[in-house]
Amino acid sequence: MSNQDLLNKNFIDLSKRDLPDFKNMFEILESQKNKSLSNGNCVKHSEIFNEILKNIEVVNFREEAGNNENSGLKYRDYLVTCSDKFLFGSLGTKDGY
Repeated sequence: MSNQDLLNKNFIDLSKRDLPDFKNMFEILESQKNKSLSNGNCVKHSEIFNEILKNIEVVNFREEAGNNENSGLKYRDYLVTCSDKFLFGSLGTKDGY
């Protein structure tokens, strides 16, 4: 028997040995998924965008960045403020983490 044949046989033997563990793991994951779906904790993929849109608020980025009407809002001020607002809105915490 060649080295390659021996490696293939060992791999197959190991796979057969581990198969019940993998099957058990997938059964546990499937039951958790079904439990979560039956509790109504999930949102359909087709509804996610609408859920996000419902929670978007109008933001005055100039006011949020602390700029007055006469000074220009720099791109980095806008970007940082926008990122903060996005993280706060999507994660629901003050720090966004």
